[in-house]
Amino acid sequence: MSRVKSLISMSPLKISLGYLVFGILWVPGTDLLLAALVTTQAPPTAIGLAKSWIFITLSAVLIYLLSTIHRQQMSTAQTKLRAANEQLQVLHRVFRHNIRNDINVIQGYAEILTERLDCETDRDHARAVQQTAEGITAISEKLKMLESVDPTLSDEHVVDLVEIVKSEVEHAESGNVAVDITTDLPSRAWIDCDESIRYAVREVLENAVRHNERSPRQIHISLDRMDGAVSLDVEDNGPGIPDAELRSLDAGEETALVHASSVGLWLVRWVSQLHDGRVQFDTEDSGGTTVSFEFQAGSRTTLLDAGTSVNDRIEAVAD
Repeated sequence: MSRVKSLISMSPLKISLGYLVFGILWVPGTDLLLAALVTTQAPPTAIGLAKSWIFITLSAVLIYLLSTIHRQQMSTAQTKLRAANEQLQVLHRVFRHNIRNDINVIQGYAEILTERLDCETDRDHARAVQQTAEGITAISEKLKMLESVDPTLSDEHVVDLVEIVKSEVEHAESGNVAVDITTDLPSRAWIDCDESIRYAVREVLENAVRHNERSPRQIHISLDRMDGAVSLDVEDNGPGIPDAELRSLDAGEETALVHASSVGLWLVRWVSQLHDGRVQFDTEDSGGTTVSFEFQAGSRTTLLDAGTSVNDRIEAVAD
């Protein structure tokens, strides 16, 4: 692997010169070898060698030009990426610390005003300020969650999706809002992911509970394993996702993220794509949303090398 990386990092000049030297030696060498092995093969002529060497020289020049252009494009792209990454980190820090601290102050004073104001209209206005501040704080929490996801951790990792789903179901049922959650789960379902996939599952369950005003709130979770893939479906009886947000998610285009739920849906999409997974949001006309995930099933080799317990290893082989 280190040799491959060293070859990739070679300069365009070294690549072109290496190709040129190899071609100049290869042409007469192969011609002489064929002439020695095949009696009907004539030895190479000066004109034939000259034509071959001219072609190799022109090819080396073309390789040098293309490699140089590609190297310049890569350098420009890396510079832009570093600048964008620095800007994003600064915005994250400003939003999570400076702006969030100010929002906490606004939220605190709005709560005080709500308690002290005598006029009901004024109290409604103060509550609106408080709710808006809470929404901005929720967006901050989701951005913090997204920032904590490390793409490098997903390589060579497997997790049991069943265990994650069960844990998140307990988390959702322990909240202040009553919800009826039913599940159809196998004993195990290993997928090529790391623990950060938990964020996507949690966000889907929280959205299904928070934005549902029906009584009772119902969620059904089913998980299937087939053809080297694991699919997870989360169905709720809520009002559904607005068409504008669904169109934006399907098109993969930026939209106005004015609500924490909008950021949450993008969080689900990004975390799923990070693990080479797919997610689809379907809303019925009569209401209710089905969020469908699909991930690659965890390989046995990766699982047995991932530090799992002896019982888990036995179950993995049995599956």
